[in-house]
Amino acid sequence: QSRTQHAGFLIDCDLVQACPNYLKMRAVKAVAGKLALAVRCDHINVESGRQRTADVGRKFKEELRTKFGKWEEPDKAQVVKALPKSLLAGRNLNESFWLGRDNLTQSRCFCNILTLVHSLTIVLSLCIPSFTLGLT
Repeated sequence: QSRTQHAGFLIDCDLVQACPNYLKMRAVKAVAGKLALAVRCDHINVESGRQRTADVGRKFKEELRTKFGKWEEPDKAQVVKALPKSLLAGRNLNESFWLGRDNLTQSRCFCNILTLVHSLTIVLSLCIPSFTLGLT
């Protein structure tokens, strides 16, 4: 009640009355803005010698109705995207929490380098029997 006592006569508008109580003040502000725009359009039409029409007001009223309908819709659920399979393979799921983003990236790069060096060592040791790096 105390919130709406400062709203003036716009609170009695049918658009505002159709809104739930928690949206009424927000709706009053939106109606006031569109009302000011409609008055400006009407004034410009009269100044330029055109006749007054209710087309602009009707268009604004429909815009407000759709806007108020969107306000009442529930928020869309946030989409949770799955990680790529390569990042989940053999990883602790809480690793990103403990390491942080930068350290996690460095850790993954280092693991990839170690895997590459190990594979290269195996290939070279097969080609050259005396080759060893001591990483086996």
